[in-house]
Amino acid sequence: MEIVRHYKTLLSQPSVGRADVLDLRDGAWLGAPGGMVRGDFSRKPSYDAVHALIKGEWWLQPTPMTTDSQGRLRFSGFLGDYEVTAGDRRAAFKLGREGRRRGRSRPARLRPPALASSVLA
Repeated sequence: MEIVRHYKTLLSQPSVGRADVLDLRDGAWLGAPGGMVRGDFSRKPSYDAVHALIKGEWWLQPTPMTTDSQGRLRFSGFLGDYEVTAGDRRAAFKLGREGRRRGRSRPARLRPPALASSVLA
């Protein structure tokens, strides 16, 4: 579907930080039928296609991973909030714009759950 190709092309560009949808509903701009939902908010095929892309192909489910010999874990992901757990320990961290360059790493220390909210390395 063309809209899926559009989002994949747009968000694959390093200079693009986000994609906003201003008029999700048909008729919201000059009465044009260009939305992803109809005037009664029923879904159009474009809505289902974008939903499948975001919540299917791009969605990162909890993923078991293994650290290297030095206890480090590397992964690539979208900008945003993440959490890593190991046993009863966890750490929250955020991938921000400053980490977009390849090879850039950010340490996160694992703490017992009671202290997890204060952990952002």
